[in-house]
Amino acid sequence: MARRATDAAGRLLGLGFGLGLLVLGGCRLGTVPRPTTPATGAGLVAPWQLPVSRLGSQSLFRLRIEGPDGEGSLRLLLRLVSAERYQLLVSDRLGRAVYALDAQAGQGLLIDHQKQRVCAIGNSFELEGVPLDPIPLAAVPALLLGRLPTHPAPPVPDWPPDGEVTFTDDRGRAWSVTLAADEPVAWSLQEGGRPALWWRRTERGQLLSDRVRGVQLSWEESVRESLTGELRPLQVPEGYATEECR
Repeated sequence: MARRATDAAGRLLGLGFGLGLLVLGGCRLGTVPRPTTPATGAGLVAPWQLPVSRLGSQSLFRLRIEGPDGEGSLRLLLRLVSAERYQLLVSDRLGRAVYALDAQAGQGLLIDHQKQRVCAIGNSFELEGVPLDPIPLAAVPALLLGRLPTHPAPPVPDWPPDGEVTFTDDRGRAWSVTLAADEPVAWSLQEGGRPALWWRRTERGQLLSDRVRGVQLSWEESVRESLTGELRPLQVPEGYATEECR
């Protein structure tokens, strides 16, 4: 059962969440429109943007997955310079490397340590069977840090510091987000007129529920510290095959 649970977690977490949270079923290169900042007040950060205080840091997350295939846990290490420059390292509970993602300037490199292969992805990618796709690379750290993994289609509405806001994204999908003191505390993605993906903050961390597929992810940040020095590109181990993201 433990092995089965670990495999299930690996399948659902292809990036290792986003994210860092799901399994990479195939990549589709493309561009994602850059969102504008809503009118929330001077100096405030849009719910899908990363707070400046989180840039230049590295955080360790403990993630647990529950679903039809069993249960499992993973460790995620996020090294964050900006939404466009970060690294996500995924390992199992014994510390063995599973995946690594190196994102820089709208491009990403995915290293699959289980299958000893590497592939390059553009600034967005698709996940098999996940209603969030295509996911921009910049949405992965946003999701892990409790921000919105998407943004409204223009024109961006005014955002109150507290209360619920509904909006439609660039793909025509309906979202609902609840804010408290300018921070997202819950959101849902509608599919077929009903919530398909649902996220909320908890006392210990965050909870993501895929109600259509019966999968639930929960994660909490256990360690955070400042990055020291330059974030160097990840090195691909010798002998790894280079493949297209399919």
